[in-house]
Amino acid sequence: MIKKPLNGRTPNGNNALRAMETLERATQVSHLRLNESRVEGDMFIPRAWRMRGYVLCPNITNQGLLYRGDTLDAEEFHNTPKRYSMASLKEMDMADKLYRRMRWEDLALALLRSHPIYRLLSMGIKLPGTRNEYFRISSSVLLHSYGISSPYISLTSDKDIALFYAVTDYDEKTRKYVPTKKEFGVLSCYQLREPFNPTSRVFPIGLQVFERPGLNKEFSCKLRPFEDFYELPEVTGLVFYQDRYVSEYMLDKYEGGELLCPQNDILTNKIKQTDGCLLQSTFKRFLKRYPQFEMDMKTVQERYKVVDDIRDMLMFSYDELIKYHDSFEYWWYEFCKKILFEVDKKLDRDFFESIPYDSYYSRYFRF
Repeated sequence: MIKKPLNGRTPNGNNALRAMETLERATQVSHLRLNESRVEGDMFIPRAWRMRGYVLCPNITNQGLLYRGDTLDAEEFHNTPKRYSMASLKEMDMADKLYRRMRWEDLALALLRSHPIYRLLSMGIKLPGTRNEYFRISSSVLLHSYGISSPYISLTSDKDIALFYAVTDYDEKTRKYVPTKKEFGVLSCYQLREPFNPTSRVFPIGLQVFERPGLNKEFSCKLRPFEDFYELPEVTGLVFYQDRYVSEYMLDKYEGGELLCPQNDILTNKIKQTDGCLLQSTFKRFLKRYPQFEMDMKTVQERYKVVDDIRDMLMFSYDELIKYHDSFEYWWYEFCKKILFEVDKKLDRDFFESIPYDSYYSRYFRF
């Protein structure tokens, strides 16, 4: 339940944050697996996932809640606040739904896989001493983190990050976060009541090849069409009055949002370049796959830009990779430093740090 301020009380974001801290201390940690113990620190913990893969989860072994921050306008405050997934923000017709699915496929099959380290971790790193076991990262909801319309909604394991999003707005023109102009904010939490599994409503996005999910210590929550996040039985939250001082403090703490959503993020820029575009090959494939939607596909053709070949735009170039990464070997070493391999006996830190120099895997580290 989302609680509104009582008459005569004017709590701000700091009050809501303190209330969440109190609630967290009183919440029992019940999502750990039988063989999982509590660990300290701000590392990412590899959890065995589906298809003999892993998800690199932010360390939440000492907490039972995840968080979300939203801004509210006066109309939302005076009515019942609601929060849907991006896929439910408007009633999309079939043409928009088809475009969304084709757009997702274009980015997943062309853009993401053109990054060599993403490709490496998609295919997997064979674990030494095993017959057929691999270390591969689950990236099924990665594009959600970058604003691609999806049935998911974002959560974070960090209360302060949630508060940042509850007191700021994103300015599309300047591509910067600014103090919100809305009158209210809401800081909400989701109680984890069972261990993560492939069918869970909530699961980690965590550390990835691309920055945003890891920086935001991000999790995703899957919603059905027009299902309200605030009405889920696991969710509670507090509505508060916006205070410009709190907004400015949080902006300063996260360097205007640059520490959470860097402007030079290589994936953000590529997605923005191709907004509204579809590959002709993907369009034809869907037309063949769904002949019953032929009229809707014609609407897609009229509404969006279907081009013969935008693979140059949908694939990372040598110049982009070398400008962004400088050295894949150093990037990989820094990536491994964030992971607590010791929690899984099958994973050896020294082995993973030496991957760029392995005769088989070294090809993924050449530009």
